[in-house]
Amino acid sequence: MINAPTIGSRYWAVLCFASMLGANLGDVLSRELGLGYWRGLPMLAALFASLVFAARSAPRATAWYWLLIVTVRGAATNLADWQALNEDQPPTLRFAAAFPAIIVVWSVLLASLALRDSRRVQDQTRTNTDLWFWATMLAAGTLGTAVGDWLAFLSGLGLLSATVLTTATLVIALAARARGQALAFWMLVLTIRTWGTNVGDLLADWVGLWLGFSVTAISTVAMFAILFQFQPTAGYGRPNAS
Repeated sequence: MINAPTIGSRYWAVLCFASMLGANLGDVLSRELGLGYWRGLPMLAALFASLVFAARSAPRATAWYWLLIVTVRGAATNLADWQALNEDQPPTLRFAAAFPAIIVVWSVLLASLALRDSRRVQDQTRTNTDLWFWATMLAAGTLGTAVGDWLAFLSGLGLLSATVLTTATLVIALAARARGQALAFWMLVLTIRTWGTNVGDLLADWVGLWLGFSVTAISTVAMFAILFQFQPTAGYGRPNAS
C-alpha cells in the first residue's frame, strides 16, 4: 500500500504535469532510446516494482506515489502505441485499423475496474493504492493515449486543434468535477490522460522530444516543490479509496 495524497486541486494539478511527463517518458524510451513500443515495457515494470519496494520504507512520503504515476503513464503510452502500430503496415492503416478496437477494449476495462472500485470503497478523500487502483490507472492511461492520438491524427483536427479541444474539455471537467464518486474520479483521470498525450506530443513537436521531456520534467519538479512545500503531515495512515 502506497500512501496517496489527499484528492483536491493540488492533486489534479500535479496529475496534469505527471501525465505530460509520463507521455514524454514513454516516447523517449520507444523513439529516442530505440527500445520500440514493447521492449521498454519490462523496464518500466521493473522500475514500478522497485519504486513500490522503496516506498514501503518511507510510507509517509507521497513522492513515491507520483513517481509510480509517471511510470504507469509511460507504460500506458507504450502499450497503446504497441497495440496500434504495426511496422509492416502504412501509418494511416495502422491507426485506422487498431485504434477503434483499442478504444473499445480499454473503455470496457476502465469502466469495469472503476465499477469494482466504487463497490469496494466508501470514503473518497484518498485513493486506495492497491492492485486494482494501478490496473485502472494503466487502463485510463492507455485509453487516454489512444483517444488523444485519434483526435490528433485520425479525426482531422490536427495536433494543435486537438490540444485546444482537450484543454477546453479539461477545464470544464475540473470545474464541474463531482466529489465522492469513484466513476467521476476515473473519468477526470481519463480526461487528464488524453490532454497529457496531446500536450506532450505538441511540446515534443515544437521543441523536440528530448527538450520537451526535459522541460516537462523540470516543470513537474517545480510543481512538486511549490505545491508540496507546505504539505500537511496530519491524517496519514491507510489511504482510503478514490
